[in-house]
Amino acid sequence: MGYPEHSLPNAGKRLAAALADPDLGLRSSHYDFRYSNREFLIALVDALAIDREPALAAIDALQRKLQRQRYAFRPWIFVETGFRRSTEPVFALAAMEGHRRIRMPESAVLAGNKELVRIASEKAKEHFRRHQGEVPLWGEIKEYKLILENEEQVVLDPAGAVVRVEPVRLSSEATLRLR
Repeated sequence: MGYPEHSLPNAGKRLAAALADPDLGLRSSHYDFRYSNREFLIALVDALAIDREPALAAIDALQRKLQRQRYAFRPWIFVETGFRRSTEPVFALAAMEGHRRIRMPESAVLAGNKELVRIASEKAKEHFRRHQGEVPLWGEIKEYKLILENEEQVVLDPAGAVVRVEPVRLSSEATLRLR
């Protein structure tokens, strides 16, 4: 692959890392003073005398998939408590806003809606159990809202069952910005 003899141990480590990674190292950006990640895979294909056309097509397809994942809408879950502010300081609400949002796993980014709902249902059940049905400062958990890319939300009860699908409508948000 064109590595000088003194850098063969590092090249071996890079090869092991690429083979152990399901994305063959294409998710990260790496340059070892010889190859970028993509160039490394192409050099490996050439060194192993693998048919270049299908290998390049597979590398390109994997890169497109990773690009879609990187820039795709990230579904998330809003924890609805029906909270109405009375005397709570805005800065405290803003500091606790993150407790009403649940991140979906990376694998959910390219999942279909059926799989998203299944994952969200499991997350809602786990969240409700872990927090014993209440979000600090915000109050009792009424429902969970899976926010989808098409400006729809799937409303789940605390047991994770689908209640309804509707346009996105969140009760309230607390934010602070520094300028």
